[in-house]
Amino acid sequence: MKTLYELINEYLAGRVKTRLYGIYIFWIAIFHAPVIFTALFVSQELIFEKYQMLKGEYIQAHYFDLSNVCFWVYEVVAIGLSAFLTWLMIWVLPKTLIKNAYDQESTDEYDRRETKLKKQLKLQQLKEDIAQARLNEVAKEESAVNKKDKLESRETDEWNDEYQQFHSTSMFELFHQVIVSLAQQGGKTIAHDYNGRTEFEMNDALKTYMYANGLLEFVDPEKNAFDLTAKGKYFLRKYQQEYKS
Repeated sequence: MKTLYELINEYLAGRVKTRLYGIYIFWIAIFHAPVIFTALFVSQELIFEKYQMLKGEYIQAHYFDLSNVCFWVYEVVAIGLSAFLTWLMIWVLPKTLIKNAYDQESTDEYDRRETKLKKQLKLQQLKEDIAQARLNEVAKEESAVNKKDKLESRETDEWNDEYQQFHSTSMFELFHQVIVSLAQQGGKTIAHDYNGRTEFEMNDALKTYMYANGLLEFVDPEKNAFDLTAKGKYFLRKYQQEYKS
């Protein structure tokens, strides 16, 4: 003789062929959960010990009492609700909740992609702005360098003209005193030995000429110490080149 579990299993295997049967049987099982739980999981010894009844007799007496009106009312309600819920899940929910959920998910996915795209475009624009700013900065630096080079070139041309004029003056013959002062006296215009005697003194006319023409600047007037300006260093290089040649 087959058990209740085997009968239910055969019924499900033979009848559950479509989604309609499956969902309907699911709800019938929900409404009859106590019966199924008792039949499958409660031991007959426990039932007999407590009620002095076999499992089948217990199920018949407590869940399938055909003489009880409440049994028939419950069954009608269970069958009706199962049918209603099956109809709701198959024909209503897919068109309402599920469709709305899908639409919302699609909208959310679109918003995520749109946001991601906007951020990527913003990042790309930021990179382009940084690159353009760098190019502008490089252009300014090159412009500044070119301007400086032009200015230096113009200054060099002017200094060269002034040096040629200087070359024709009497100060040119005294210019070697500048080299002696820088090389031997630490840039002093006058120097004394240990006995206090003057051992070197730059010509006052040369010193005045160089100061007036921006060739030197005094760094320590008390010690009569000077240093050459950029223009003075240019004159010195020109003078040494001629002297070596």
